[in-house]
Amino acid sequence: MNIGMRIFIIEQDGSITHIPVRKFDGMCGGRERCPEYAGRRMRYVLVSVESENRKPVRIFHMDCGFISFTEAGKRDEREVIKQMRLAAEMIEPFPQEGNSVSIGPALAQQRNLREFSWMPTATEQAEIERAVFQKRGKRMKLRFLGRR
Repeated sequence: MNIGMRIFIIEQDGSITHIPVRKFDGMCGGRERCPEYAGRRMRYVLVSVESENRKPVRIFHMDCGFISFTEAGKRDEREVIKQMRLAAEMIEPFPQEGNSVSIGPALAQQRNLREFSWMPTATEQAEIERAVFQKRGKRMKLRFLGRR
């Protein structure tokens, strides 16, 4: 068994576009320009897949997030910095003495989930699963139930 990654962008029209890992890495690192996403905030899904003989057999994790692009089609660094600051706030700096509890990290984690991740509906999840197990190269349309 091998473990692999499939990455999909959820387009504005509801279709799923498979993105090669190398391209997504370039998008996230700011090396890859994507004029088709210029000025938009797109939803993406990172799917961890277990495979046998190069065929997917099981999805064991899906990570759903957002990626924002500048008008030039590059990743918006302001959003990256905002998320990094929020991630730093989620870390408890020093253990608290006594009964004192810091609520800051918990609040930062809730805000991070609200602002930088999304949860697929049951229909979206089923369509993403279908996209993982279909043959590569095909483009498909998601059937959304009123949620964007």
